[in-house]
Amino acid sequence: GIEPFSSFVQRVQPKYYPVPPHLQPLYDLIDRSRHEQVRALVSEPPRHGKSETIRLGLTYRTIYDPAVQNAYATYGGDLSKETGLAVREMARNQGITIGRTSEASVKGFTGMMLDFKTSMGGGLKSTSVGGAITGRGVTGLLIVDDPLKGNEAARSLAEKNRVWNWLRRDILSRLEGGSSCII
Repeated sequence: GIEPFSSFVQRVQPKYYPVPPHLQPLYDLIDRSRHEQVRALVSEPPRHGKSETIRLGLTYRTIYDPAVQNAYATYGGDLSKETGLAVREMARNQGITIGRTSEASVKGFTGMMLDFKTSMGGGLKSTSVGGAITGRGVTGLLIVDDPLKGNEAARSLAEKNRVWNWLRRDILSRLEGGSSCII
């Protein structure tokens, strides 16, 4: 059988094991996303391991489900690119053959997108709020990590509406049957 996500983390990044109790629900969601459709909202304070867990979770899904398309979105282009590169390298280090990797800058979008494919046609598309995710759907796991940048954005109704509209129209509309989403 396929190793549980917590065992994968213990093997690949032992410094993140044992699982901190506050992250156990996120570990469980990542495990469940392989076998059932998950829709979840997770809230953790900054600097508590959420983003690293997400990177490891996307790597886990890339390794054990190399034919599915995953996606990652966050508030900024630099963070989306950094996460995409980290997942690509961890997957490569675990023996996954990575095919095409592309970076793109889209008119009107200040960040960068990173897209990589496995040799089986799956992979990861990383983008940031306002960025494009068009071209194909999400058949695996969609992670939206920190869609609002900081307290000021979280207090701005206009910014919250902009992010919500982007999520609803551009991101969540890409989910295909059976795929999962964790925000």
